[in-house]
Amino acid sequence: MELDALLSPIRPLDESAMARCRACWDAIAKPLDGLGALERDVARIAGMTGREDVCLDRRLVFTLCADNGVVAE
Repeated sequence: MELDALLSPIRPLDESAMARCRACWDAIAKPLDGLGALERDVARIAGMTGREDVCLDRRLVFTLCADNGVVAE
């Protein structure tokens, strides 16, 4: 498969969905951007999906590590 075929489904972030998502978060009784990276990441997910109601029911954590020669030193 060529790179163009792999990249073709990738679209720019939906700025409107991101703005609606941020508005929902800003309406919650908390300091604006009080949850920091979580709020930014959820807004980005909204932009990727095109929906402001982000659902994270199915999630996965990758734990990656590497030695990179540190032990040898």
